[in-house]
Amino acid sequence: MTIALAWPGLGLGQEYTFGKDSNTYGTYSGVSSGSSGKNGFYLAPRFLDSLTNTGEINGSGGRASRTCNTVGGAIAAGFYLNRLDSRIPLRTEVEYAARGDVRASWDRSIDTGMRQFKALFNVQTLQANVYWDIDTGTAFKPFIGGGLGLSFIYADYMPEGRGSYSDSTTGFAWNAGAGVAYDINESITVDLAYRFAGFGHAEARTPNSTTRNYMTANEFLLGLRLHF
Repeated sequence: MTIALAWPGLGLGQEYTFGKDSNTYGTYSGVSSGSSGKNGFYLAPRFLDSLTNTGEINGSGGRASRTCNTVGGAIAAGFYLNRLDSRIPLRTEVEYAARGDVRASWDRSIDTGMRQFKALFNVQTLQANVYWDIDTGTAFKPFIGGGLGLSFIYADYMPEGRGSYSDSTTGFAWNAGAGVAYDINESITVDLAYRFAGFGHAEARTPNSTTRNYMTANEFLLGLRLHF
């Protein structure tokens, strides 16, 4: 006996088979978790929440790092490599991400004589990512991956009583993380992911000194993959 369950309009369905000749209680035959879309290409808009760490501010008395939350967005264009060889469970993509401004401040310290200090950072990245999609035999598919690329950091340092000084730097960016995806149908996949990212150094110079700090982030992403 076969029982079929379906959700109209979503392209989702499950078929369960019961009987003497069946060795299992249920057989999933809905959307394939190994789906690589129509032609293997996809476009992925993403919402991004970034817990950005400024790193220790050198050149200003060694001020401790600050962690600030900011939101942003990303867009990626990718390709499923299993379209070339079904034995390769990988996909690759190029991703551009932009984040909101990070604003951090340090209070005046009477004990150390440090003045109040403020800083503003803006981080954008362009990275090539590779993911391993783990086939579970269902529409849910965990994945792990990482990427390398470039960071574009604007930094504005504002020490009390000394005006401000700013600069833009291009550095080496990287990320590593994991997530889970769900195939809604052959055209749309939704995914949720976490990654740890390194953005490289923010830096600005004055005639007398250089202020720099290495920036990192814990990032959470919610996105869609639109296959075509």
